[in-house]
Amino acid sequence: MIAKLKIKKLIYISSIAATKPRYKNFIYGICKRNLEESISQIDDLNYLIIRYGQIHTSMSKNHSNAPFSLSKEQAARKLFKLINQNGKKYASKPLLFSSLLIKFLPIKFINYIEGRN
Repeated sequence: MIAKLKIKKLIYISSIAATKPRYKNFIYGICKRNLEESISQIDDLNYLIIRYGQIHTSMSKNHSNAPFSLSKEQAARKLFKLINQNGKKYASKPLLFSSLLIKFLPIKFINYIEGRN
C-alpha cells in the first residue's frame, strides 16, 4: 500500500517519551514507541523519526517547561537540519544522552525521582 502511494519520505515527529514509557505518560509513550516500531518495519520506506523533548504549542501551554523544551520555530529548524537523514534521530545530543540514561535506569528509580514511590 505504501508503494502505491509513492511516498518519497515519511517524517514522524516523536518524543523522548517513546524511550521508556513511565507512570506519568504511559499511554502516550507506548503509543509513540509502537508507531515508531511500525514505521521502521515497513519495507523500502525512506523515513525519518525525530525525537524531541517538549515543544511549546497550544497543546503544551498548561504544562511546566521540561528540560530541552523548544519553541515551534526551534523545532522546525532542527527538523530542516535533519531532513535529509534517515532512521531515528534526536533533536539534540543532550536529548540523546538523556534518552540513553532513561533507557537504562530501572523504572522504580525513575518513579522514585518523580515522587511515585
